[in-house]
Amino acid sequence: MTGKEGTFLACSFWLAECLVGQNRMDEAHRIFENALSTANDLLLFSEEFDAETHQMLGNFPQGLTHLSLISAAVALNKHDKEKAAAADNSSMSYSKNLNDMEC
Repeated sequence: MTGKEGTFLACSFWLAECLVGQNRMDEAHRIFENALSTANDLLLFSEEFDAETHQMLGNFPQGLTHLSLISAAVALNKHDKEKAAAADNSSMSYSKNLNDMEC
């Protein structure tokens, strides 16, 4: 096999999704944003990316990369929404407890 191999982008998005499952959100967001930054001006992704030369490598556009992007984005969004809902429920419970107190 000739040519240079790059980072397989689908794996980067899969890693971000796995990190969400482990509640390692800072890492998940960082990996996701780094992988997202490899898109071209039309937000299309190649199969691989060379981090040294900033060149897209392999098949283009790569459907699997786009599918893994969507899956990771859904996982990140779901986690963020659940966290926001939990925070809202917590603050509502606190407010209810304050209202239930007799003065």
